[in-house]
Formats: sequence, structure tokens, C-alpha cells
Amino acid sequence: MTDSVDPAAIAQALRTAAAAPDAARVISRLPLTVWLDIGGGRLHLAPKDSDVGMPAVGVPEVGVQGPLSVWQTCLGAIPPAGFQSVGALMRSQPDFRIVGDPLAIAQCLGL
Repeated sequence: MTDSVDPAAIAQALRTAAAAPDAARVISRLPLTVWLDIGGGRLHLAPKDSDVGMPAVGVPEVGVQGPLSVWQTCLGAIPPAGFQSVGALMRSQPDFRIVGDPLAIAQCLGL
């Protein structure tokens, strides 16, 4: 896979996944804003007092960054080994990283 994939399509796939009931329930309980870097653009997953797609005001932020090809592989019907969890991505994909306050990162990794 290459980075020529459409970032807007990946952002829309992530918005759709975030709107699923189970994901929306987890996102609504986040004590911080998580943003996903998708080809240089950010998609914000915000607590319930804010809309998905917009950063929440006054809460810490944690960012997840990775190449478009990683996002595309993660969103496949059955992601291969190394693409099925954040931990696996951090171990297998050197360009995938989580950025932000270390305490905030630790608090949201279990979600």
C-alpha cells in the first residue's frame, strides 16, 4: 500500500467507526481529546460535551500519528498481525506514534 490513498476517505471511515455505538460510548467517556493525524489533517475524537471532529476546549490532548498506508491497513476488514491494536502498531510500525502528555497517554491506552 502507498501513501497515495485518499486521506478524506480514511477520515470518513474513522468517523463512521467512531459513530458506532460501542466506540461512541468509549469516546464519550474520554477525559481528554484524542486526535488522529491522517495525512497531515486531524480528526478529533472528543468527550461527549463536544462533537466528533472538533477539539474539545480545556481538556488535555493526545495525538495518534501514522502514515496513510498504516491507517488504510488498520481499517481493512481483517487487519493483519501488527495492525490489530495500538500496542502492536507501536511495536511493528516505526512511523506510528502516540504524542502528548505521558500521564494522559497512560490514562487512555486502556480505552
